[in-house]
Amino acid sequence: MSEENIVYLVPPGSIRCCITGKLRKDTPEENVRQRWARSLVEEYGFPRSDIMLEVPIRMGIAKKRADIVVFNPGAKHVQEEALIILETKRDDVKASDKTNGEDQLKSYMAASSSCKYGLWVGQERFAFERSQDGKIESVSDIPRAGEDRPRRPERTDLKVAHDLTAIFRRCHNYIHGNGGLQKAEAFHEMLKLIFCKVYDEEEGGSDELNFAIGPKEQRSESGKRRLLEERIQPLFTKVRKRYPYIFKDDEHIELEPSVLAYIVSEMQFISLVDTDTDVKGAAYEELVGQNLRGDRGEYFTPRNVCDMTVRIIQSMFEEAELTDLCS
Repeated sequence: MSEENIVYLVPPGSIRCCITGKLRKDTPEENVRQRWARSLVEEYGFPRSDIMLEVPIRMGIAKKRADIVVFNPGAKHVQEEALIILETKRDDVKASDKTNGEDQLKSYMAASSSCKYGLWVGQERFAFERSQDGKIESVSDIPRAGEDRPRRPERTDLKVAHDLTAIFRRCHNYIHGNGGLQKAEAFHEMLKLIFCKVYDEEEGGSDELNFAIGPKEQRSESGKRRLLEERIQPLFTKVRKRYPYIFKDDEHIELEPSVLAYIVSEMQFISLVDTDTDVKGAAYEELVGQNLRGDRGEYFTPRNVCDMTVRIIQSMFEEAELTDLCS
């Protein structure tokens, strides 16, 4: 039997590391860490050989462990060769948390001489860059593999999303927490932006994307306003005209430029069009469920009931008839 035909079983309570292939304890924290390790490989393009989990970080006499570290290409996996450090937390951990918040990541970056970028993920997602004078500042994202700086994406950069549910959840929570909107209102604004994102992917006539923001724009108030007024509002106007049965004629994007900039930076490198339908469906169901579940007697039909209904209907037809119906 060839190696490629071997299927390795994962015992209950364990999860297979996407970097080393070894088994790790299946915990909520480990699930988040594995999703981001996979994202670094499949979406950001870093080779597994340059990534390590739970890396010792020495800070004076203390020694901590960073969740994920991307090292300089081909370098030894030691603190002095760290290029990007990631701290990945459960989605109920806030960036302001005294123990596990963004300050923890910044301290790891400051203690690692060659570290240029950091990414903190929890209830929200924040990226940081360390300048030559050691100052750590916010940026839109970490750079892709082989690039020195983060940049505004082009159409060819879009990748399939593997963790769309978490992305939608972070975006919705950010709108709710920072936009001064109730959950239902935040959901409606999120829905507008999802439609804008899909429209931009489907109808854009060039490689340039409107649903995108560059690092310089995200650092300036004028750049965030340009994103809203010159790209996203006109994009939503087109969406509104295409879907008059969903959006009213007088509707527009009701978000502050800073909140909009965050949402765009979260979603700009993924392709909603190319992402698997089941992944999109699960993410959308969770997003809708947070806002509609029970308050007006509206619930999603359980999947096992849906599956049973489909099987019952299929049993009412001969196989030849089903083939004709599906063709």
